[in-house]
Amino acid sequence: MKGDSKARKYTVCWLSHHPSVNSCHVTFSAQLQCLCDEVDRALAYLQVVSETQLFQERKLDAKFAFALHREAKIAEITETKALLTKEHQTRMQAKQKKQVVELEEKQRLFQNAFEHDLQLYKTTGLIANTIASMESPADALTTATGQLNVDDMSQLANVLATSEVHAADTPFAQMLLNRFSLPTRTPRQPSAVVDLEHFGPLTPEEDEINLQQFLSDVKLEDSGIAGSD
Repeated sequence: MKGDSKARKYTVCWLSHHPSVNSCHVTFSAQLQCLCDEVDRALAYLQVVSETQLFQERKLDAKFAFALHREAKIAEITETKALLTKEHQTRMQAKQKKQVVELEEKQRLFQNAFEHDLQLYKTTGLIANTIASMESPADALTTATGQLNVDDMSQLANVLATSEVHAADTPFAQMLLNRFSLPTRTPRQPSAVVDLEHFGPLTPEEDEINLQQFLSDVKLEDSGIAGSD
């Protein structure tokens, strides 16, 4: 103990007698403190860099995983789209075939109905509405705008022409003729026989003049009949 105290006293005494050594000690202590601070700052920066690098690695891993997931989803969507497109095409083809079959069946039924109505009209003169009773309201416009066969149109034209010839033989036509018949007139005796073939065919103006003359003669005869009554 006495030896240690003597050594310290000797050191203090020696340092007090050597001021340059004391100043060097203070300088070295300050430099050491600066170095320690720099090491602390470097360690903190290293920790920040390490955390940043770890974050970047995790970010890259997440991007890579997202890219793989995106490619997988795109492939799945493409496959699903191709499957749905094929299924849609199959359904549309089946629907078109079904519509063609239904249209052919409808045309066959309408053709049979038209032939039946045409035969009925030829036989009895009655117009049946079989086609209108067969079709739905939604198909009425389509049927009305449909095209008939050329043979059917020619047959219909022949029937209508025949019906116009025999229209006067029906009871309704006879009733109209009896109701609106004109009074009986005595035919006029021509004063002279004129050969019309000698003059050739009449022009429209001459025909109109003759018609006006005929109408005036008829009016005169009607007035004479009324006066005699």
